[in-house]
Amino acid sequence: MSYFFCAENLSVGQVAGLSGEEARHILLSRRTKPGEQINLQDPRRQRFAAEVMVSDKKSVKVKVLKVLPVPDESPVFLTLFLAVVSEAALDFVLQKGTELGLGRLILFNSENTGTRLSADNFKKKLPRWEKIVKEAAKQSDRAVWPQIEFFPSIREVGHKLAEYDKIILFDITGRGFSRPEGYRNIKSLALIIGPEGGLTGGEIALFRSPSRAETVSLGPILLRADTASLSALSTVRLLTK
Repeated sequence: MSYFFCAENLSVGQVAGLSGEEARHILLSRRTKPGEQINLQDPRRQRFAAEVMVSDKKSVKVKVLKVLPVPDESPVFLTLFLAVVSEAALDFVLQKGTELGLGRLILFNSENTGTRLSADNFKKKLPRWEKIVKEAAKQSDRAVWPQIEFFPSIREVGHKLAEYDKIILFDITGRGFSRPEGYRNIKSLALIIGPEGGLTGGEIALFRSPSRAETVSLGPILLRADTASLSALSTVRLLTK
């Protein structure tokens, strides 16, 4: 782990305690011993170096030594609008998308979605998905992790898109990416990926108008939704640096 979470706000010189899963990671995964240093992040997303003072099987006490810099986020907030995919595929997108700078993931049901998601099921699964993105954020040294939302109706997605500076709908019928200057001076970018069976003509029309979505192809090879998601994020990450 690049850092560990502390549930309390920290300050230099403070003695703080960690327990539960974070303590287990420190003691078992890292095998950290008294006298060694670790990095901590508090709820305010401030980062600190701390020295392990005392540890037992379930808890760790540390002394906060100094403030550490927090890595910058991308200047462009990236949101992935993803038609519901299998749980294994979604887990992969959440983990790797976090590493690629994803700011928000919005799931939606498409007409061609294989197994539809309900609001109740989303609430049940959300804690597990949030755990995945938090762990991925720690691994990749991000101070923040993606927000995860769900819109049961595709029309709700259309209304949400109006908030973004630029919208890209990925479809094999689209053209190649525009030049990098097309991504200058934007603060928010929405990426839309359909289900394995593709978006219907009506859904594509809904996204294209009035939401101003630009249709872009990721190449002639038909990609699975999870592969397309990560390919799209990787490409726009380079264009928006």
